[in-house]
Amino acid sequence: MKKILAKSCQSAPHCILTGWKNVFERIGYQWVWWPQDKPAFDIFNEYEPDIYINPWYEWDRGTIKSLTRRPHIKVIAKGKNLHTEGFNSQIDTTKYPIDIATKEDIDFLVELKNKVPNLWLYNYYHKNSMSKLMGGWDALGIPTVGMMPAADIYAYQRNKGVNESLKCDICIVSGYWPYKARSYEQFIKPLCYPIGKYNIKIFGGGGWPYPQYCGFLSPNLEAELYRSATICLNVHEPHSRDFGFDCNERTFKVIASGGFCLTDYVKELFNHVFVSNELPCYETLERLEEQIEYYIHNPDLCHQLKEECYKTVMAGHTYNHRMKDLLTVLGMEKDSAKTLQLLQGNKE
Repeated sequence: MKKILAKSCQSAPHCILTGWKNVFERIGYQWVWWPQDKPAFDIFNEYEPDIYINPWYEWDRGTIKSLTRRPHIKVIAKGKNLHTEGFNSQIDTTKYPIDIATKEDIDFLVELKNKVPNLWLYNYYHKNSMSKLMGGWDALGIPTVGMMPAADIYAYQRNKGVNESLKCDICIVSGYWPYKARSYEQFIKPLCYPIGKYNIKIFGGGGWPYPQYCGFLSPNLEAELYRSATICLNVHEPHSRDFGFDCNERTFKVIASGGFCLTDYVKELFNHVFVSNELPCYETLERLEEQIEYYIHNPDLCHQLKEECYKTVMAGHTYNHRMKDLLTVLGMEKDSAKTLQLLQGNKE
């Protein structure tokens, strides 16, 4: 049995890695989250992984030494943006907190590649966006792989009913923090007033300052919420809308759960995934309000679009598809083929 060692993380990255885990385990891999209190030498000696997954900028000296002594391990590390044509220089990182590689990062990774030969860098972008955003690493001989978020069909399923206590006109599931609050102030706050105009349920961490905030939602109820709400509203971080990349996972969660998703426009999402006008979107508050009124009063159309979006996701945007791409890049074609074989048994 092949073994994967991964470091747990918080919030969205943890959900994404859990989606990877759910596929790997079903094709016969053993996945272990690195215990926080266990030193690198101990965990590598005890576990002897075949694949190691963790952002490179979180490695300590013990991790680097452990990997150097095991050149056969395939190392999948989240990377920072690096593009040779200067796209990243257009981004004001004081306004948009995007990880962009520094000269020190570049020097470190070029040297590390000599010690850890089976190293790939990934980021949460569609594979067709990688050249623009991460291509500088490839030019330096450090290969990259695009791992856009997708649907975890084992955690989010639509073949169940609605939850009467979760029914609402609009649901929002997301954490609240100052950077993303810029999006919430623009699109969500105006929907909350006057109170009672819409039945809105907001869940997530961070203590939302809106009266419709309902606190945390148990993960096992998230899919039920998406199925029970008339509209599941998705709002990205400001850089995603302004630069057109870095889609979040929520669109895929909602659709896999059987919910109706209304999302803000992010170029990457519509250029490479929902290319047939099956996913409703908005770019302005005025357009959002129009869309909400329209879809609340047209449930048959909502059902039709839900079906079309579901077909799109199941055809190419589950974590089975993402793991197929990853394993192909790693040269593990036999295991890569298993991911889609597994998917066949989950289609309705």
